[in-house]
Amino acid sequence: MCVEGAFNTTQEQQLLASYDDDTVTYGRLQVFKLLACTLNAFWGALQKSTNVCSSLDAWRHERLVTATQLADDSQWTMWLAELK
Repeated sequence: MCVEGAFNTTQEQQLLASYDDDTVTYGRLQVFKLLACTLNAFWGALQKSTNVCSSLDAWRHERLVTATQLADDSQWTMWLAELK
């Protein structure tokens, strides 16, 4: 929802607060956003072999860029550690 809804940090924090659960953290959200964006980019790439509209190209590229930005974030190691 955060990725497809283009949530900003404030909106992500509001969503997380609605869970009222300390295990649902910002770091975990970022890790799962990276996973979702990567999966979506791969799915979009697989659609190239079908007759799906080429408008998926921009969407696929956007998801890949988002995944790369998340992976390149200096806080990545800290976010990953929150999964333990």
